[in-house]
Amino acid sequence: MMIKTLRFILLLLLFAFGGEIAATAQDSLNQQDQVTVKPLFLSDEPLTMIVEANFKELKKDRNLERSYYEAVVKYIDGKDTVILDVKLKTRGNFRLKCENCDFPPLKFNFKTESVRNTVFEGQDKLKLVTHCQDKSDRLQACTVKEYLAYRAYNLISEISFKVRLVNITYVDTGDENNALRKLAFFIEDVGDLALRNGMEEMNVANIHQLHTDYFKMAELSLFQYMIGNTDWSVPKLHNIILLKKETHSPPIAVPYDFDWSGLVNAPYAKPSPQVDAVNVQQRVYRGYKKPIDDLEIPITKFIEAKTEMIDLFIDFDFLELKEKQKCLKYINEFYSIIESKSAVRHELVNAARSK
Repeated sequence: MMIKTLRFILLLLLFAFGGEIAATAQDSLNQQDQVTVKPLFLSDEPLTMIVEANFKELKKDRNLERSYYEAVVKYIDGKDTVILDVKLKTRGNFRLKCENCDFPPLKFNFKTESVRNTVFEGQDKLKLVTHCQDKSDRLQACTVKEYLAYRAYNLISEISFKVRLVNITYVDTGDENNALRKLAFFIEDVGDLALRNGMEEMNVANIHQLHTDYFKMAELSLFQYMIGNTDWSVPKLHNIILLKKETHSPPIAVPYDFDWSGLVNAPYAKPSPQVDAVNVQQRVYRGYKKPIDDLEIPITKFIEAKTEMIDLFIDFDFLELKEKQKCLKYINEFYSIIESKSAVRHELVNAARSK
């Protein structure tokens, strides 16, 4: 509403006083449109923190109507220990169910006043992706690989969710000797993602892929193909959000939730029933058919990002060598396809969706 009001004032100034004052007003408007990333997501360094809560009771609460539980977050900032009172509750769909994950994903609820001048400044509610199973090294690796999938999409599109890795110690207040140290990651709030890109979220289902931004949709489809993910749908808003900038401009689709991808290769993951694939590591392109010349634009962006993409995995310290090698092999297979015009024609044009 504020932006629209400023635009109206700008038009009045243009009419009444001409260029000089209007230019000043336009500068002010541009500043309103430019929203920076909040402190938590400004760094790629893992945040080390402790969370104290009654996890025994919290992890039991997996009903449709779930409650928030009191918790305390502690982390080191320079020489100081920052202590924050927060609230936690369980969240998710598949990973919320106790038969799938004994440790569910969490939602943090921060108090706006208490987080000022901390790494969580500006945060309200945040999703935390957790390790799923306390005793599974494989699923802990899957959490880390999903984090890297988000980081990989950041290399392709600024209109993507920021993430922050967390080296977290969970302390159960009912049994303080029962501490659990795991890797997890926070996901940027959708409102913040929209705001820093000067956009708004569209909560409208049944919008066809072909009615979204043409080249951004090609970009997204190519990324999902790279990581081997078929678990998404634009019309159903399944693991997809839609953002728009102008009323009459086509929305931009933004993906999230990559744990069912071939790159992550979680033990519970299966291909979408809509595709003919043996397992999640078998790539299937889910984008609609486009002329090969139109695909050159997003393909060029991926090729230009290749070195950064490979280095993202090579330089990452929290994944064992064997898992890194699997990821790199999978990513390099993708690049061998998009760097061959005949392979692009076969895999991304001829095999693309037509309905």
